[in-house]
Amino acid sequence: MSSYLLFLGMGDMERKTLMAGKTEIGIISRKGVVDQGDYALAAAKDLLAYYNDYFGQPYPLPKMDMIAGPGSSQLFGAMENWGAIFYFENELLFDPKRATESAKQRIYTVVAHEMAHQWFGDLVTMAWWDDLWLNEGFASWMEGKSSGVLVPAWKSEAAAVSGEREGAMGIDATSATHPIIRKVETVDQIGEAFDGITYSKGQAVIGMLESTLGPDVFRKGIRSYMAKYKYGNTVTEQLWAELFAAAGKPVAEIAHDFTLQGGVPLVTMTGATCNGGVTTATLTQGRFGLDAVSKTPQTWHVPLVVGNLGGAQTATIVTGAAPSRVTIRGCGTVVLNRGKGSYTRVMYDDAGHAAIVRDYARLDLADRLGTLGDDFALAAGGHQDLSRYLAVMDKVGPDADPLEWSSVAGALGRITGLYDDTLLEAPLRARSVAILGPVLARIGFRG
Repeated sequence: MSSYLLFLGMGDMERKTLMAGKTEIGIISRKGVVDQGDYALAAAKDLLAYYNDYFGQPYPLPKMDMIAGPGSSQLFGAMENWGAIFYFENELLFDPKRATESAKQRIYTVVAHEMAHQWFGDLVTMAWWDDLWLNEGFASWMEGKSSGVLVPAWKSEAAAVSGEREGAMGIDATSATHPIIRKVETVDQIGEAFDGITYSKGQAVIGMLESTLGPDVFRKGIRSYMAKYKYGNTVTEQLWAELFAAAGKPVAEIAHDFTLQGGVPLVTMTGATCNGGVTTATLTQGRFGLDAVSKTPQTWHVPLVVGNLGGAQTATIVTGAAPSRVTIRGCGTVVLNRGKGSYTRVMYDDAGHAAIVRDYARLDLADRLGTLGDDFALAAGGHQDLSRYLAVMDKVGPDADPLEWSSVAGALGRITGLYDDTLLEAPLRARSVAILGPVLARIGFRG
């Protein structure tokens, strides 16, 4: 066991346990609040069964305690000590009389994240901090994947499109970007490595590789990696080797582009036409950026799913600025990066975007959220006019999914904030009230 995973604590505490197969799961807290750990205990029992199956390696210790400590930290909320996971109380204890639904979801996903570390981080540990993302990117991805399977009502996969994906790209598309894997030599650099690119971009890249290889093949590679390197230390290249062995595809060729360089690719579609029941379109790759430095040309192998709305789809890899043609069976509105599984921005020509606006309500939730995110970001970076985003936003109806309205509210806040203390502030705030008012009224808000 790596020394940083050792936990030592002392105090006048209570402990409550349940059995999950052969593993005793416990909550340890200060006296009087241990029953507030019941929700986390039940979640941990379900998660343990899921992870044992997914990784193909049963949790190896006889017990797994979850320790609730009072206080807080600006740096972290929990720590994956092996068999003795530490949490601050607000990340673990749930009081149904006072806590919100979002707090309940937060507890579940934090527990899911820290438990995933018992495999990615503890059972198999990075050789050095250069590969921190092997711990944090995978734990972040697994918290969403497990939540999506075990609590589907939370729509974790779609939520990640408008949440973690947007957060990662917001950093990655600026001069502050850095590769997921970077050289770490000092204590300060270790601390700096715990950021949105390591966590959220790492999560997005792992999801992209799963989407590209297929869930079953991807899991086969992960299981092989776990079996070969358990109780040991690894580097990222060893993971790519196991995924390549499982898939027989050049995983590293794609993965290197997204882990060894910073930045966000941009795939643009032009000239989509349908003849004889077959749609063809031209795709080109550039770079999305929010400032001049982040727009310096760069090349990726971008795996992309392109499909007709309600019809067929095809998988392709877009590389470099040279135009490439994509062919899809059937006719209809063309959706780039369908399901938003790839870590890229996408942009359409005028006709393609007009079709997306027209058929917005027919898109899957992840594609609706991804379209809102892409169009707003493309306007912020000067890649296209803001009117495109506003046209899409106008298609979000009062009864739309709360995740869509959360995205819209965030964008309106950012736009209005840009014009604080100017002549545009009042009309922008009035427009925001007009847009959000019906939604707020529907959920009982009275101005």
